[in-house]
Amino acid sequence: MDYEYFNALLEHDLIIEFATGHEHAARLVEVTKLPDVPGQKRVPFSLLFLTDLRDQYFEQGIFTIKNEDEDMSIFLVPVGFDPKTGGVLYQAIFN
Repeated sequence: MDYEYFNALLEHDLIIEFATGHEHAARLVEVTKLPDVPGQKRVPFSLLFLTDLRDQYFEQGIFTIKNEDEDMSIFLVPVGFDPKTGGVLYQAIFN
């Protein structure tokens, strides 16, 4: 999984499984390259997911993100509410 992989998923609808029985719709709304760090094997990047959660959020942790091709476990951190939709935003950073 690298920047190019996720950039191809930009604006795609996904499912995030926060816990058993707690699957929520999400959209990958941002894929951002971060400044290079000497010695890194890949370009650092961040992801921002907009979820359908409104009145609750899940603490940071490793969650399963599902798309039509595969499931992947990614560490996500809630970073706030989207001012337009009210949905909770989650961020992942890859170094």
